[in-house]
Amino acid sequence: VATPYALQFRATLYTADAFREYSFIVFLLIGFFVGILIAMILYNLVLYLFMRDKHYIYYILYVLFLLLWQGALFGLVRYFWPALGYLMLSYIAVFAALMMFFAVIFAVVFLKTSQTAPRHDKLLKGLAAFMMIIVVLVFLRQLWIGNLLAYLSGQAAAIVLFTSALSALRSGFKPALYYLIAVAVFLATVIIFIFKFYGLVPNNTLTMHIVIFGSAAEAILLSIALGYRIRMLREEEQVLRERERNLQAISITDELTGLFNRRFLNASLLKKTAAARRSGKGLSLLMMDVDHFKNFNDTYGHPEGDKVLVALGRLLLQMLREEDIACRYGGEEFVVILDNADLKIALDTAQRIRTGFEN
Repeated sequence: VATPYALQFRATLYTADAFREYSFIVFLLIGFFVGILIAMILYNLVLYLFMRDKHYIYYILYVLFLLLWQGALFGLVRYFWPALGYLMLSYIAVFAALMMFFAVIFAVVFLKTSQTAPRHDKLLKGLAAFMMIIVVLVFLRQLWIGNLLAYLSGQAAAIVLFTSALSALRSGFKPALYYLIAVAVFLATVIIFIFKFYGLVPNNTLTMHIVIFGSAAEAILLSIALGYRIRMLREEEQVLRERERNLQAISITDELTGLFNRRFLNASLLKKTAAARRSGKGLSLLMMDVDHFKNFNDTYGHPEGDKVLVALGRLLLQMLREEDIACRYGGEEFVVILDNADLKIALDTAQRIRTGFEN
């Protein structure tokens, strides 16, 4: 066979009927796994359109060039568009190189190798750059060397991706487990294919096409890995938001009484005043302090004085409406903003608070 590529295969002689049966089975299997790859591309494209996460784009490009590589390798496109099929075959090394390029980039961003596997991070980025050199060689019509380098670098990339995932998992990055399983499945099929190339395993239908089987399985597993990673990121985001809410609550809350503090009072008073001016509704402000509080502290001690302040804070929360704002102004001084309250309502509220606290 005259070819610009480095190929090694055995010729097989078929009868017409045997070849027809063989072709039917092979293309049925290949079509099934190609369908899986197309489904994964479309499914993750929809997810990207909703989530706008760049990880999905790298994954989609990886599976897309994997599909183009396999399609050119098996001559699938030639059945529908012969001219395009032959053109794709001449650039098969480009598809292989770009497939590995996006596989590496996806691994770098998915595994966060700069943090979880720094040594592998440099190696992966070097591999990505080398893939681009292969693409240039093919466009310069150096097909034999380009194909050979793509084949050899693909073997190296599979091992580096596997060890990168292993390193990321050891560093405590949980999504790396799913990625590791996906790469391990694909690596197993690649090893079988390489052994077939060197004659270490039988050269049959299964070993000849095993890479596409592994590719489809890997695409599904990587999609699951992406889903798990997104779920984990959302959980982390939820924890961060909860922490932010807690910190915000602490920054505007008086630690002792649980009421709002002076900082919150100042901001709220400006808003409430502006709103009252616009609406024309009443707004009242109660200011209060605890009589003889210093003498009480000196007599009974500060812990008992704190109990008095806590009791007053609890009373305010019980007696006020939801729209009212109770704050500890400082020391034994308290302020209450009464929303939509005229003088009469404010006086009645103040009297109820005073009587309740007296009791």
